[in-house]
Amino acid sequence: MYPWVAAGIVRFVRTPADYDSRVYFQTIADVEKRRQANPELDALLKKEVDDYYTDHATEILEWAFLQQPDESMFRELIEFDPENAKFSYEQFKAHIAHRRASHPYYLDQAQSDLENGNFITTSSGANYDLAKITANLSGSHLITDIQYRWREIEIDREKSNIDKEGWSPFAKALGRAELSYLDNVPLKAALELREKGRLERMRLFFRKVWKSAASNQPFDSVNAANLAAELDERVREAQGEYDKIQFDLTTWIGSTGAAAISSSWLAAGNLAAVAAATATVSGAINLANASYKRAVLDTRLPAAFFARLRRK
Repeated sequence: MYPWVAAGIVRFVRTPADYDSRVYFQTIADVEKRRQANPELDALLKKEVDDYYTDHATEILEWAFLQQPDESMFRELIEFDPENAKFSYEQFKAHIAHRRASHPYYLDQAQSDLENGNFITTSSGANYDLAKITANLSGSHLITDIQYRWREIEIDREKSNIDKEGWSPFAKALGRAELSYLDNVPLKAALELREKGRLERMRLFFRKVWKSAASNQPFDSVNAANLAAELDERVREAQGEYDKIQFDLTTWIGSTGAAAISSSWLAAGNLAAVAAATATVSGAINLANASYKRAVLDTRLPAAFFARLRRK
């Protein structure tokens, strides 16, 4: 998360309740009224809490255990079962070192990068009504990975004054769309959209795709599958355009005696080196033309951004 924070893409902000406790208590009262008026929320919350601890309880307990000094852990292990005394302290330390290195949450504070910083927190975030106030003040829309929160948004959406452009239902569907190339998007790729001034065009592209994919019930779970299918079709279209440019360029190189240069090498961005190798004016023109076509494609088809992610 830190690289995204450092790049200014992700920000952590304080809510108004941090400055005025009356806001906090009022939002808590509003949340309670909604809960009482919608009994389904209780059942949904219980299921999510149970599922979370079923999936993560062992990891959380082990993480807490690994925070202790080796000596005290070893002592407690023997006190718990004297049979454990058959293991030497050195064996125990080696095992604990392995567990710490492989644990998804453990951070060795003595060796962590203090300049960049590390933190671990488990939280459901601000309550919905407090998040709604913050979104109104900042002109933001709400996203979450908690089903209970999505249901609160859906219940309150018609009455609230947030997300007039309808980004929250889209965010829910996109978050659940099964598209592997959206997992772990590189920071460099995300920054490229901003640096090249393509964010607004990408928003317009997403709005058009969402309009084609969304059902009459914007928060319906079927929208995730619809969105995945619609977006994948646009990405395949852009991929086809990329492949055509690549094929034309590879064909030209083969016809000029430079066939040994592979298309994958070209895709890595070594166009200038190829131009130097061919050492012909016509070659330089063809290479420049291919670069121009790719740049035009990125502008004409925003889905080309995802096509490039898919190829990596």
